[in-house]
Amino acid sequence: MFRNAIALVIILCSSFAFSQRESNYSIALTGNLAQDVKLISANNSPAIKNAILPEPAAKKNPMLGGLLSLILPGAGEFYSEDYIKTAIFATIEAGAIFTAIHYNSKGDNQTNFFQGVGDREWSVVRYAQWLNAKNASSPELQITIDPDASKPAWERVNWTQVNNAELGSHKLPVHGIQQYYELIGKYNEYNPGWDDYSGATIEDPVVSGAATVPTAHLKTYAGYRGKANDYYDYASHAVIAIYINHFLSVVDAIWSAVSYNSNL
Repeated sequence: MFRNAIALVIILCSSFAFSQRESNYSIALTGNLAQDVKLISANNSPAIKNAILPEPAAKKNPMLGGLLSLILPGAGEFYSEDYIKTAIFATIEAGAIFTAIHYNSKGDNQTNFFQGVGDREWSVVRYAQWLNAKNASSPELQITIDPDASKPAWERVNWTQVNNAELGSHKLPVHGIQQYYELIGKYNEYNPGWDDYSGATIEDPVVSGAATVPTAHLKTYAGYRGKANDYYDYASHAVIAIYINHFLSVVDAIWSAVSYNSNL
């Protein structure tokens, strides 16, 4: 009863405030407070209705919130007016993108660096000469080497002959591709191509017979290549973080919209 009385007072005050704008407005009150509140509230006068019954806030569409966060993490939270979570997801996204780009660039630079070292310190000509000596009793396995030393080493040999002469478990890929630079710094059979190769051998449990001892330049080169791989791994982890951030933001945006609607 008390609340109805307060409502009626507000209604009457509002009616008075808007009487100048709506001079034609009239309504017959019944004297029953509850009934009069309903009667006035149901009246077609926009001025009174707006004064007493303001428009409720619009509900949020959870699916729209999720779609926005799928496109840009934090956007769905912003749509649902959860600005703290917006800042959190947006910050994580920016940090992950920066990390991925940064370490991918460092990986590219390190790759160019170690490949340059490989081109300077490892020679397929030296490797071919070692194969020729190893296969001296097999003329069909001999590799023709161009005597023009002004050419790059990889242009002085016939690659098909090189692969035919390789009787081990690996075949050296053509110069310039990723596997070429990986193999020359990974397997003992390619040690003779390094410029500090001494000819020393050790027993290799994997390959039957003796294998060449890894050189200092090979070990240094392997370290350079390993660092490039580490940079690419960091970049890959950052990309995974981006996907996870998108997924979590989508789920949270849907939940934030539902929570917003329930709190109206």
